[in-house]
Amino acid sequence: AVVSTQSTGVEEDYLALYKRNSQYVQICIAPAFGPFLCYGQVCRLPPEFSTRVMNNIQNRRFSLRDSPIDTRCPYALLMPDACSLPGHSNTITIEIKPKSYLRTLNDSQPPLKCCRFCSNIEARFARGVIRARTQYCPRDLFSGRPARVARAIGALLDQPLSYLTIHKAGKRVFDEECSMLDEVLGPGYFRTRSELITALVNILLSKHGGRGNVLQVIEEAQRVNRLSIPELCKIQETFRDRNLDIDREL
Repeated sequence: AVVSTQSTGVEEDYLALYKRNSQYVQICIAPAFGPFLCYGQVCRLPPEFSTRVMNNIQNRRFSLRDSPIDTRCPYALLMPDACSLPGHSNTITIEIKPKSYLRTLNDSQPPLKCCRFCSNIEARFARGVIRARTQYCPRDLFSGRPARVARAIGALLDQPLSYLTIHKAGKRVFDEECSMLDEVLGPGYFRTRSELITALVNILLSKHGGRGNVLQVIEEAQRVNRLSIPELCKIQETFRDRNLDIDREL
């Protein structure tokens, strides 16, 4: 087989990019998330795998049609299967993409009618990229108030778009194209939708050691501007010890 030098060079560039991203997660992101973060391993994909995945996702998930996958990249991150637990055969997995919103420099919420996420939703709906709006707002989720967190989760259950997915025993039962919420409601699971929302609120607002609750840990990682000079210096030293160019990595 003849392999062109140009093709090999492109593959090497992709591999280097994935390795840099993996190191960035371990050095900068992992300390913020602590035990909540799962690591991925860089793996090589079979030929045409990316194209098949992209076609399958974009045909099934309307709201992801403006988020193309780079099919030229022969690498991906292999993540642990979050839809199963050893020793458990009927696991319920709930995936929420919380997104972020805008805060002012003095750490107060700006007096805006909608946040960055909500503005983006309106723009995508106006362009016809998504078929429906969602009332979900990250400001509710990260408010720290049980009633507002519950409102955010309820809005995702009403219109999840690509921000909420539920699996039962590894099978997708709820997202924007599959509305089988009854699969996780009933004896042995959650008796009602309200009980499901309450359980999620309790999980998201529960304290984990001295790091705060899950939402606080996520928000802390999102707000890079809160890093102090000593913390930034520590990150820079770590990059230097691993012979990485911090300007290029960040």
